[in-house]
Amino acid sequence: MSGLFAEGRHACEYRFRRKDGTYCWVNDEQTLVRDAAGEPLEVVGSWSDIGLRKAAEAAEAHARERLNGLLESAPSVIYSFKAHGDFARGRSAAPSSRSTSASASTRASSRSAISAAKTAWITRSSDVR
Repeated sequence: MSGLFAEGRHACEYRFRRKDGTYCWVNDEQTLVRDAAGEPLEVVGSWSDIGLRKAAEAAEAHARERLNGLLESAPSVIYSFKAHGDFARGRSAAPSSRSTSASASTRASSRSAISAAKTAWITRSSDVR
């Protein structure tokens, strides 16, 4: 609330528990109105229901967690194709019979490719909004 008097505005998000046990998420915004001398006169505010946005954010977080789990545990190759034909190679199948240094190099390359695939998916999913 101290920001209200210092900056003239304050906003926060919180939830109320209703009588039926459900919650209502709100965005609470206040604006300080001052008189001609600059003294506080009144506070004007509003509550906005942000329940749908909070539900969408929770669904997005769940989808990201699920994708991360799938990408990290996938025992096969994963490819992420873009509309113009580029692709990022994902995790490779089983450990190869190559030397230890080659396997370490392959693992590092796979981790990099997984990271790129995650980034590509996150970019695509954020474009949907």
